[in-house]
Amino acid sequence: VHSTVISAVEVATMLGQGSISDVYNLFTAIINNDNQTSFTLLEQQYNKGIELSLLLEDLLAVCHHVTMYKILGNPPVALSEFEAQSANTLAQSTSLPALIKIWQILLKGLEEIHKATTPINTARMIIAKLTLLDSMGDVAKMITFINKNPEISKNISVAIPTDTPQFL
Repeated sequence: VHSTVISAVEVATMLGQGSISDVYNLFTAIINNDNQTSFTLLEQQYNKGIELSLLLEDLLAVCHHVTMYKILGNPPVALSEFEAQSANTLAQSTSLPALIKIWQILLKGLEEIHKATTPINTARMIIAKLTLLDSMGDVAKMITFINKNPEISKNISVAIPTDTPQFL
């Protein structure tokens, strides 16, 4: 009888799963708006045979952990020491609005990945959106700016109803 030892990494690769440290590295690059590193890490994951929908699910989990550290001080689930330390560190340097936007883009992206005929192209566009969040602007700030500067808004009509909850 000949036996072969298969490592956990090999099993994860066969199932299309990546390492959690790779996922945290990608999430960190996204948070830092480092599109070059983000694309490189995405391509590395793809070339290893990582299932892109699983990668997005892992990024969603990381986003959730970081958000829970941001809001509660710790997540309501048990994490490895590496995950806990990484999530806590990211929570210190990331705003809650940014985390919420990242969550929304990842969640929508997961739906898009499932429908895509070329999932890698969809994943690339998701990463592009995520790494460009800071340059997209804050809609509420733009509306406030336009309302406070009537000379800019001569041909623009934007109003916030008084019964709309204000979160900013």
